Amino acid sequence: MAEPQITSDLESKMLEAWYWRDRDSERAQGMVQKVLADYQEGLPWAQAKVVSAYLAFRMGFMVQALEESSQAIPVLQNHLAKAWLARALNVRVCVTVELGEFMAAETAFEEQLRLSREIGDLEMEGSALHDFGMMTSVRSPELAEPYLKAALEVFTRAGALDGQAFSKLNLAGLYEQLGKFEPAQSLLKETLELIKLENIPLVENFVKVQSGRLALLQGNFEHAQSVLEATLEHAAKTGERVLWEAVPPLVKAYLHFERPMDAVALLEHHLEIVQQAKMRPFEVDAHELLAQVFENMGEHQKALDHFKTHMRLYRQMFSKTHEEHTRALGVLVRTQMAERTAETERQKNLELRETLEQLENLNQQIVDISLTDELTGIRNRRYLMTHGATQIREARGTDFSIAMLDLDHFKRINDTLGHDGGDRVLCEFVKVLQSQLRSQDTLARFGGEEFALLLPNTSPHAACDVLERIRKVMSNRTWDSLPEGQKMTFTAGVSDSADGDLMNALRQADTLLYMGKSKGRDSIWH
Repeated sequence: MAEPQITSDLESKMLEAWYWRDRDSERAQGMVQKVLADYQEGLPWAQAKVVSAYLAFRMGFMVQALEESSQAIPVLQNHLAKAWLARALNVRVCVTVELGEFMAAETAFEEQLRLSREIGDLEMEGSALHDFGMMTSVRSPELAEPYLKAALEVFTRAGALDGQAFSKLNLAGLYEQLGKFEPAQSLLKETLELIKLENIPLVENFVKVQSGRLALLQGNFEHAQSVLEATLEHAAKTGERVLWEAVPPLVKAYLHFERPMDAVALLEHHLEIVQQAKMRPFEVDAHELLAQVFENMGEHQKALDHFKTHMRLYRQMFSKTHEEHTRALGVLVRTQMAERTAETERQKNLELRETLEQLENLNQQIVDISLTDELTGIRNRRYLMTHGATQIREARGTDFSIAMLDLDHFKRINDTLGHDGGDRVLCEFVKVLQSQLRSQDTLARFGGEEFALLLPNTSPHAACDVLERIRKVMSNRTWDSLPEGQKMTFTAGVSDSADGDLMNALRQADTLLYMGKSKGRDSIWH
């Protein structure tokens, strides 16, 4: 995106401030403060509040970001300033994701995406998809990829080089998280090429840090050390943001080469920097790393001193963060209540008000219903009986298999290892299953050690092949949750659902399962 021309028009001034928000935050802040000094209400004031809210979010001031974006939203709604309303909603998405309030984030995301597409604002559409992808990566990394790819495609159509750079950088981070190192490395190279066209120093540094981390993960310690040292030196010379992210992986590289004193010198140097910058989270991390390095060196007293400091600062930071989080949630709740009240007041008759109340009650009921098994993180029986039943009904007439799986002799595990040990076995079993299933397959915990598996576009014969493959994987696996040499097996019953009746298919699969149990277990029956 080309740098906007400077004009005396307030709209252009605020667009210019929005442009500079990630490139030169001080410049953007100065432009905002000038407008806020002259206006206490109206459209220019609301636009300045949106930019100020975004800058507050970037600095970690969540309460201020929520308050200012919430102050701006009703003004922008009244002025029909949809582009700026989309930007305000973008700030709310970012803040609510940071607070872990994913339902509120999804609501703001959907509204931002709708508005952006309605007015053809590709940059805000891309931002919405990007931020939702980042939110999804926190809970389900494997589901985040389509959103980040879609954001990249939209930013590319818009010619927004900064958006493309952030999307490629975070997509590379997602691939690193998923262990896909080659595509991650390729994306980082592409990001560096983009940065040559659009000067974004922070992104450039993050790319180099991520390249160093990838080199470490791939065992190339010399390259990792070289990249990370050069990046830290560059950041220090240019006076850019303190690049603490490069320090932990560089410490790891130093320790690999048995250079603990270099690791200590690096950490102590950056500890001074982050203390001066009052960057408390990085200060906490520095003391923790110093404690680990001194422990490895046999300097136990120094390790203990740093660990004590780490714990003291961590408790202080946690208390402050908790207080900030609570205040921000209070702002969010008050904002949502005010918005609901305003919406209710806009209704002109009792019937519409009653409908709104019913929808709010229904929404609350949906929130209260958990569709995820608390222990294993997979779908639960409620999900199976609702969404699963619908999926099977809609697939009537196609190949669709259902399997019931039960861990063999699980009671012995609980008796031997206790219920905590049994829980660990269940979680490890789920990971084995997930590693062998497709994205369109559904795994649900039916109860206890019994699981249900929905396999669309799969014949019972093919489903048996899948389960047989899993059975062999389990037999060759070393189980972290079991005593050395001990294995886990399962028995399964497989049925089709040609008639689209979930309960009928479950009964058939369950009957076959218990037939397998009676015939000696560790088998698959169809």
